[in-house]
Amino acid sequence: MKSMPQVQKYMTTVPQTIDSKQSLGAAEELMRRLGVRHLPVVAGQKVLGIVSERDMTMYRGLLTGEDADNALVEDICQSADNLTVSPFAPLGDVVADMAERRLDSAVVVDNGKVVGIFTAVDAMVALTEILNARFKA
Repeated sequence: MKSMPQVQKYMTTVPQTIDSKQSLGAAEELMRRLGVRHLPVVAGQKVLGIVSERDMTMYRGLLTGEDADNALVEDICQSADNLTVSPFAPLGDVVADMAERRLDSAVVVDNGKVVGIFTAVDAMVALTEILNARFKA
């Protein structure tokens, strides 16, 4: 029997982070430029949470125009539900925790530094690879 893969095998490495004091408008622009849907939110090296494209869309619906553009990322990031994991965490544990808490991403942290992000899309890639390896025709 094979051992459980670690989350680092499937995570997106070296993700772009955003400072908690940046604006919603700046976060949206960064996501568009990078083609990503999640940004870990940091204050210095400390991970405060994560902000997703969906969070920003929902928040923007509550505010209008300049108020929305100038809102700070720290005001909308998901911190209470934030999931941080080690790159060495077993994939099954991370996926189970994400499913149980209904989260679509986890920030991967090593020695206090963001080293990756693991999203629901990454989980689907892992599932595809594992199923293909197990059930080859």
